[in-house]
Amino acid sequence: SLAASIIAAAILAGGDIVLISLSFWVAAAGIISSMVGFFFIRAAANGSSKNDLLYALYKGKMITSTLLIVISIAIVMVFFESAGEGYTAVSCVIIGQFYGLLIGHATEYFTSHNFAVESLNKAGALSASMYMIKAFGIGALSVLIPAVIIVATALACLYLAGLYGVAIAAVSVISTLSTNLACDAFASISKNAVSIVAEAGEGDNAESVGVLDGTASAVAATGRGFAMGSSVITSISLLLAFEATVGIAVLNINSPTVIGGLLVGATLPYVFAALVFLSCQKAAEAILVDAQKQLDSDSITTDGCVNAANVVSHQEMILPCLYVSMSPLIVGILVGPQALAAMLVGSIASGFLLGSTLSNTGSALTHASKYTKLGSTSVGSTVGCVMNGAVGTALATLIKLMAIVSLTVSPLMGAWTEWGQWYFGFIPFGVCVVGTVVVAISFWMNVEEPTPTAATEEA
Repeated sequence: SLAASIIAAAILAGGDIVLISLSFWVAAAGIISSMVGFFFIRAAANGSSKNDLLYALYKGKMITSTLLIVISIAIVMVFFESAGEGYTAVSCVIIGQFYGLLIGHATEYFTSHNFAVESLNKAGALSASMYMIKAFGIGALSVLIPAVIIVATALACLYLAGLYGVAIAAVSVISTLSTNLACDAFASISKNAVSIVAEAGEGDNAESVGVLDGTASAVAATGRGFAMGSSVITSISLLLAFEATVGIAVLNINSPTVIGGLLVGATLPYVFAALVFLSCQKAAEAILVDAQKQLDSDSITTDGCVNAANVVSHQEMILPCLYVSMSPLIVGILVGPQALAAMLVGSIASGFLLGSTLSNTGSALTHASKYTKLGSTSVGSTVGCVMNGAVGTALATLIKLMAIVSLTVSPLMGAWTEWGQWYFGFIPFGVCVVGTVVVAISFWMNVEEPTPTAATEEA
């Protein structure tokens, strides 16, 4: 993401050496700021509450962002001859930092204990169906504030520094990624520690484990919100760079090919999400099959289950990766760059809304399961892990990957006319068809299914 946002900023700089170099300097400043901010993340060794741990992590983020802004202002004062031009660029850097912080915390709020968990557990006490309906409602509502933040950021940067402003804001957001990745690592390590303590039966540490588990859920939700927000702003900058490269000034919404491209782009995230959902289900089936074989043979190990999940997961990811990589080539070559640009617009909008809804729904479900042990919360936690850990994260990658592939092939499309090279478009389309047939024959036919048990039949 960082490399892609730098490339987009360099393209949109219009050949201005100072603006091109600024993107690299801001990226470097973000790395240095993250290294310094790390030393300010401190909490008491014993007796720290959830709020104490969250404050320590957020303090590190705030110091990192502040230091990046200070360094960026110093860079502008050194390199820019025109103070006005320099300060408009650094204003976009500042907006990018606020964008990252706000969109992460907005996501955390909609999955927090006060907003989501209490109402979910009340619904779960009534029935599992009400529990899931409530969770989907919370997830759908959670996209509102992030969408407003994205729109406000894009408009502000466009007003201040044009297309380059959006790109340099994307560089600013991604430049402090080290701090956010460290917080995500904290969440993963904390969850593993909680699982180990639970398996060891260390009841004396229940209070500390509860604090750690709750903090990990909040930090993970914030991290996923930041990941989706950074993917959207990066994809927008890549889209603008693609249009600049192929010479698109305005998308003609009255064109049938543009409307078709929008619809195709809006559909792709749903197809991708469906394939990921089915992949998770098939991996779970493979684990059940292996577990039933082990129970029948009285030889129980975890190696077979892990290997089964690993093999099936890799097999099932072939088609999603193939479709995402080939879709820009099919549309761009078969129809033309206008349709491809429209497809990117549709995929960014649809992917953001669908990914945020699923990710935040899943985060709310898994967070609620930490506090109440009902049958509905157990099912919700399982479904939630698939939503936020697999599908939501994958959609954030989807919109970036499609934009990167489009920008990579954009130099070939500069002189192309609409439908001018349609016959070459059947080459990537044929690759998708052949790949689908090969995967279906190799992995989908004659798959051993698990035998329903008494528990599953009763459910």
